[in-house]
Amino acid sequence: MFLQDSTSAVSGTVIRDAEESNQTRKKSWGLVELLVSYGLILAANWTSNPAQPWFYWAAVAWIGGSTAVVFIRSRSIELRMTGFWRSLWIVGAALMLAAPTVAIAAKMHTLQQPYGPMGRAEAFVGYAVWAIAQQWLLQGYFLPRLAQVTRRESWATAIVGGLFAVAHLPNAILTVMALFWGLTASFLFLRYRSIVTLGFAHAVLGITVAISIPGPVLHNMRVGLAYLRYQTPMELRPARADYRVSNATWNGNRVQPQKLRPVQKLQMDNSIRTEEETEPIEVTVQ
Repeated sequence: MFLQDSTSAVSGTVIRDAEESNQTRKKSWGLVELLVSYGLILAANWTSNPAQPWFYWAAVAWIGGSTAVVFIRSRSIELRMTGFWRSLWIVGAALMLAAPTVAIAAKMHTLQQPYGPMGRAEAFVGYAVWAIAQQWLLQGYFLPRLAQVTRRESWATAIVGGLFAVAHLPNAILTVMALFWGLTASFLFLRYRSIVTLGFAHAVLGITVAISIPGPVLHNMRVGLAYLRYQTPMELRPARADYRVSNATWNGNRVQPQKLRPVQKLQMDNSIRTEEETEPIEVTVQ
């Protein structure tokens, strides 16, 4: 009986040690995944061609590969449509916040209107896809790994918000907005577990900022090295004092100089020649 109890105790200790060792390995590997992925993202932000595309695709390959490894090991993927329907109010709240912002921008003549109803549809759809991808990166990739490393979801949420904000430096306006949204989105994700609704809300808010704040102020929403290298277009430089110009100028609908007809050009040349001929000549007598 004593031998059996001793054997059971040893077996339990071995199993417990093996589980702790496995958790330690997972924690260490999760930290490596976080450091490498975030380092590649920052490198892509702060480099230029020809190095930037390499860092970008290296980040995509690393994040995609590490995600695939986790998926193969777990052999499961979780889809929660209940959280999607319950969290749709987040998109409605984003729309309610966007409406007065656009109205204020229109009143201040800083609203960048699209070229007609469908003029910017392609760009808007592309940004919406990118917004959902960013939310998956924050709440689907970084947040679970940080929660595993820190062992507390509240700490992981705060770190995710900070990482998202730092990735938008040195654009001060976007950095503050990214910090606020990163924290808010992470807390909402812990409650509803829906990345899609957060992505839609992100898209609404991002598009609102892009069309409401002039390009020279936000540097066209650039971050990293691209923000520092931004140059205000020549046609917008006269308005740099208050950034209030017509919608046509912000949209790039520049009025092209009209070509003169041959008759008009001939009349203009004759008028100039007549003025030159009738100009009085000063004669100096010595």
